[in-house]
Amino acid sequence: MRPLSTTPDLSRRTAIASSRVGSHAKRGMTLLEVLFAVAVMTMVAGGLLATFMQSRRLTEGSVFQNAAITIVQGYIEQMKNMDIGQLVGGYDASGNPMLTTTSFSIPVYYNDGTLDAIQTSTGTPPSITSVNSGVTPAGGAVVDNLKTYDMAKDLTAIDMTTTDTLGYSTTAQVTWPSVWPGAQNYPATTVRSGKSDLHLNLWVWISDVSVASQRSTKIYAITIIYTWAYTDGARVKYMSDTVRTLRSAVVTN
Repeated sequence: MRPLSTTPDLSRRTAIASSRVGSHAKRGMTLLEVLFAVAVMTMVAGGLLATFMQSRRLTEGSVFQNAAITIVQGYIEQMKNMDIGQLVGGYDASGNPMLTTTSFSIPVYYNDGTLDAIQTSTGTPPSITSVNSGVTPAGGAVVDNLKTYDMAKDLTAIDMTTTDTLGYSTTAQVTWPSVWPGAQNYPATTVRSGKSDLHLNLWVWISDVSVASQRSTKIYAITIIYTWAYTDGARVKYMSDTVRTLRSAVVTN
């Protein structure tokens, strides 16, 4: 008896399978497969967008932080180089510098022609760890110095007070309490509320740290605690920091 051959059946099955594979390839993707692919692409794109937005926020926050410290350092440099009587509030009858015990005005400038005076606070400066960002430290001896700076000026700006910045030139004018609700002392002027503006509050203390038992030149400590506000997405964030330095009667270069 001759054995049965399976070759024809195997060939036929292979041909049928190949035909099914070919027809499936020609059929294309189902609606369910398309929806699944779109969902995956959406999740990937959303993750990338969130990463870009977070990176932009971090960069923007860093720009405002650097701007705030640069402004404060500018005030410090002016204080270290101005007449000692202007820094401490006056002189005694003998012509020696004498620190005024009440709040007084230190004549610092935006630029050579724009006065930007700062009022001093009295008493002992608080620890930076006790400062609540955006809120004036407790005590009637603390005097606010609320400042605003345009962070997006164009090339036609004449000075720091010019408000001709491209798309931000028509920003609405609002009162200070609406921009900075945690202060104690407010300027009578209005303020621009643009997203590109840096709103800054400074508290300044001048302290006599001279050693009374030694006949040496007067030494004064300058302490500035500052807090700034910037817009992070739809939220307003407040940050704080402090700068301290010493100044003698001799001008510091």
